[in-house]
Amino acid sequence: MRQESRYSVPAGPFVAILVAFAVIMLVPGIPAGARTVLAVAFLALTSLLAAAAMGLAALRSPDTLKRARTLLAAGLTLAVVGGVIAAITRPEVGSSSFPAIADVIFLAALPFMVGGLICYPFAKSTVGSRVHALLDGAVAATGIWVILYTLILLPATPASGVPSLAELAVVAYPAAATFALGVVVSMVLRVDHRQRRELLTIACGLGVLWLHEIARAVLIAQ
Repeated sequence: MRQESRYSVPAGPFVAILVAFAVIMLVPGIPAGARTVLAVAFLALTSLLAAAAMGLAALRSPDTLKRARTLLAAGLTLAVVGGVIAAITRPEVGSSSFPAIADVIFLAALPFMVGGLICYPFAKSTVGSRVHALLDGAVAATGIWVILYTLILLPATPASGVPSLAELAVVAYPAAATFALGVVVSMVLRVDHRQRRELLTIACGLGVLWLHEIARAVLIAQ
């Protein structure tokens, strides 16, 4: 096994991009269409940069970290491809049917990202297991699913009481993002201290994605 590499994923540039994006989006007078383009471009750019950084870090990492970072890079790349296809083929929020090719590609990123997260090495003093991290994510995803179903999906469900696939998609994306966010937060508490800052950066990125999917669900419902 190779020795532990000192190479780590840089957090500073991603934090700076996030702050700049937040400032730009808060500027009054920007048309709604322009805000949508900026949001899609921001998510795609930051995800591609993160995927590239993860890929480079994986090349210099020992076996365990190499596996984790490679899976994360693959998941981020799939998410970008799915998001861009969705933005091109469905310019209007909530348009088109589900599942479309963009949905399949985007949601296929979830197992890669979660698999990468649980591959990070644990601290020696950690109590629990990777199964606990998955359960934490499942509990969080179930909670947000129930909340969104009650507040958004249920009022729009037809008299038959059976929601369509398109309506289920409204809460599927936020639930998936919540699952990944729950797993990474749980792993932050268990991972080796040398990778804790890296996971905190990932958690911030997934937090932005979570907010984006929540806002998107609300817009579709309206």
